[in-house]
Amino acid sequence: MHDGYKHGYSTRSPNLASRRPMPADFWETYVRIGWAEIREHYATHTRVIRRWIREAGYPELAAARTAYLKAKRDQERPERKRRARLARLARQYHEW
Repeated sequence: MHDGYKHGYSTRSPNLASRRPMPADFWETYVRIGWAEIREHYATHTRVIRRWIREAGYPELAAARTAYLKAKRDQERPERKRRARLARLARQYHEW
């Protein structure tokens, strides 16, 4: 018989006390891995992730994620340019 409890949290009660709390490292983890992988990382439902994002403050969280991605792109830019140049050279010499 299913009693409405799974993993220590009630699946029937909308009571706030029965909801899974936001992990302490949620902000840093979301900024680093983003929406695509956060659900699998915490092994939870999309509704829970959305609630955590609201609790963390969406505008600030989105701005932090954007800044992280920009810094990552800027850091990887020289390597991407080098790979593109090598690919052009490979195509050029392959045509001989």
